[in-house]
Amino acid sequence: MEIHHCENPVCRFVTRHAVPDTCPLCGGAFFLPSDGSDLVAADWVALGIESKTDGRFDDAFSDFEKAAAEGDAAGQCMLGLAYETGEGVAQSWPDAVLLYRAAAGQGHAQAQCNLGWCYEFGKGVPQDAKAAARWYGEAALQHDPRAECCLAICYTNGTGVAADSVRAAQLYTLSAQAGFVPAMRNLAQMIHLGRGTAKNDEAALAWYQKAAAQDDARALFMCGQFYEKGFGVESNAPLAADFYLRAARQGYAPAQACYAICLEYGRGVPANPTEAVQWYTRAARQGDTQAQFALAVCCEQGTGTPQSWGDAIRWYSMAAAQELPQALLNLGLCYERGAGVRRNPEEALHLYRRAARLGLPAAENRIGALYERGDGVEQSWPTATAHYRRAAEANYAPAQCNLGWCYEYGQGVPEDLTLAAAWYGKSAAQGFARAQCCLGWCYEFGKGVELDEARAVELYRAAAEQGLPRAQCCLGYCTEKGIGTEADPAAAAEWYRRSAEGGYSRGMYNYACCFENGTGVKKDLPLAQQWYERAAKEGLPDAMYELGVWYEDGRCGPKDAAQALAWYKKAAEAGHDRARKAVERMEKLV
Repeated sequence: MEIHHCENPVCRFVTRHAVPDTCPLCGGAFFLPSDGSDLVAADWVALGIESKTDGRFDDAFSDFEKAAAEGDAAGQCMLGLAYETGEGVAQSWPDAVLLYRAAAGQGHAQAQCNLGWCYEFGKGVPQDAKAAARWYGEAALQHDPRAECCLAICYTNGTGVAADSVRAAQLYTLSAQAGFVPAMRNLAQMIHLGRGTAKNDEAALAWYQKAAAQDDARALFMCGQFYEKGFGVESNAPLAADFYLRAARQGYAPAQACYAICLEYGRGVPANPTEAVQWYTRAARQGDTQAQFALAVCCEQGTGTPQSWGDAIRWYSMAAAQELPQALLNLGLCYERGAGVRRNPEEALHLYRRAARLGLPAAENRIGALYERGDGVEQSWPTATAHYRRAAEANYAPAQCNLGWCYEYGQGVPEDLTLAAAWYGKSAAQGFARAQCCLGWCYEFGKGVELDEARAVELYRAAAEQGLPRAQCCLGYCTEKGIGTEADPAAAAEWYRRSAEGGYSRGMYNYACCFENGTGVKKDLPLAQQWYERAAKEGLPDAMYELGVWYEDGRCGPKDAAQALAWYKKAAEAGHDRARKAVERMEKLV
């Protein structure tokens, strides 16, 4: 390609492109052709940069080589970059370092910075953090923005220099003010965290916004985080979603995952689970652990995609392989329950232990449950209680409730109703329904706390309104009998109905009693019998005994001594004393 340069000897504009109407540097209108013999090193560098920009890497390498041959520092640096990237020549770190060192020795700031980077990461030279910081420092003295940022990172992490967050913040500021986008992001983070400078979320957001204005994906993502969480600005879900989307479209995995969350739950955008799964998948395929986990949950639950245990297990496994605690826990639950995989409590225990080592209290709680049942391990109440305690002391509500139960019944620890009520209280304060119900029982009967029936009803109601069948039954009983609240048979029957339909056998039994006696509902013996039978099938001895009475007395049809005796025997085998006596009585008659 023909070379032309501006006729102005001071200007030195040179190009291989079509000759422009006027010189972009000096405005001159006349250009002269050149065979290259009249060009100086700086001209070859300019031509090389033009060729590199055009993607003509062979020409660029040749141009930089001519400049470097004249000892030009810029030419040496650009030729070193060609060797680093393998553009126009076979990639070679040693050759790149050799050229960077030559240019750096002449004080070329970019080369000094590049040489520092080679030392930092051991590219073409032995890794040497101190040498890296020294070369970054040389370039930073010339106010090279990239070098200032790299040196700031060294001070942030204590790499090659003593950690100094104040100095790091100063260097980030210099680099950011010069327009270097990574420094803007890092400075924003320092200000947000209050490291090396005063914490100021408004100022942090301003720097993120400056970087985002240059369409930087990470900065766009952080703007989304600030607007989502209300850091330094009023929370704005639609604006957060928009920032996430802009970053996601650039392929930034964390932003793709966050935008997927917005779509799944309708945060700032209309809910669209199907599209959410698409974005989760894009992020998950890049190795984003949170996206892999969220995608696994969607596959498990059939949210935005057909339900698939196989896909759920696959994505849980990928996230677990990266030691994501929640993924280890959920994968362990799959093995414990045999969901999507062959049931394997030993493997579940292994996964729970990995998650527990990473500080996940829920995993400690599951380990406790395995030892409580002797599932995959030798049964041990003391070991179960120890794991419950670790999780409970980490403020995990289900474990606090479990530990309270251990104290209530003296399993693995000495029986202590006061401690039981205390642990139930900690769990109940977090809204855990089972603990609210257990604590309600403590207040109803004065176990470990001063008797307070009104407080018991309050706790039963809190748990019942969360759908806990046992609490619904307890609340129904208090409402029926006027314990801690005014008696209201109709309301009691309604709570019994909810409990019964939730599968709680005592709720079924009490609901049957309502139909038998016309308590809060119209008397209906066939319905009563149906609910007694359902409760009996759930293993409730009282219901078995009651059915024996019904068949013996013929309360809802012909008397049937054989059926009566059969039910009495089932109840007796379950430890029901009156049923045992009924069996003895009927067998004597026979």
